[in-house]
Amino acid sequence: MRTTAVAPAVLAALLMQFSTAYGQQVSTVGDILDKGGKKLSKDEVKTLVSGATISGTQGGNFPNTTFQNVFSAHGSVNGDAWSKGTWFSKISGTWSANDLGQICSDLVNSQGGKIIGCNYYYALDNRYYAAPTDGRSTPVNERKIAR
Repeated sequence: MRTTAVAPAVLAALLMQFSTAYGQQVSTVGDILDKGGKKLSKDEVKTLVSGATISGTQGGNFPNTTFQNVFSAHGSVNGDAWSKGTWFSKISGTWSANDLGQICSDLVNSQGGKIIGCNYYYALDNRYYAAPTDGRSTPVNERKIAR
């Protein structure tokens, strides 16, 4: 089964709205926290990401780009990116969790473009969201996590 993918800016600035289990809009960090969600700690986010396949929409300057990346337990990342549903790039590089609890990636796409950034992860109603900062007005993007 093919799932939605991780774009060239895997964990870069994310701007997208989506619904929670009850149809309420979640578009910012503040929305998640106000609905009872929580920011994941360094240990929680490492456990969540290590060995997982993460997919979603990039958002930001690339709202039509989706990705699917495998985050190995040893810190490597490999995956694919699509634009408007059409495959366009392989993704590879490394990931780590910093002391702030962010997942940081240092990636490159098959066209040679660098994808570098860090994101906080939030949990709400068994769904996960990524945001580049922890400010309440920061836009979030949902992330699908599979094993």
